[in-house]
Amino acid sequence: MAYEIFYAHVTTSTAFERAAFFMWFLLDVTFVAVAIRSAYPSGRRLLVSLRTAAGVLVGLVFFRYLAAAFPDEREQVTAYWTGWLLQLPIGWGTLWLLVRDRSKKGHSLEIW
Repeated sequence: MAYEIFYAHVTTSTAFERAAFFMWFLLDVTFVAVAIRSAYPSGRRLLVSLRTAAGVLVGLVFFRYLAAAFPDEREQVTAYWTGWLLQLPIGWGTLWLLVRDRSKKGHSLEIW
């Protein structure tokens, strides 16, 4: 979620691009809300939501640090490589879980 927020502001040059990033972010927020509501009892949802929001803030600070450490025009290079570094372990980890558990439970195969 931090990726979409940060790079929506630093890499886009048109209102349409920003709107597309924002819509993707809204899908992320909706997914997280449904996941928290489905996976946690009502007494823990606020804590998990706050922890998630804190993680997004930490991610924003991290991306800002990367952009300052490796400056380039509209942060295109850092956006590309951080996208790769985020997706690679998530993708392979998900495939490993699918094979290990022999179950699709908890996975959204439509994303693949």
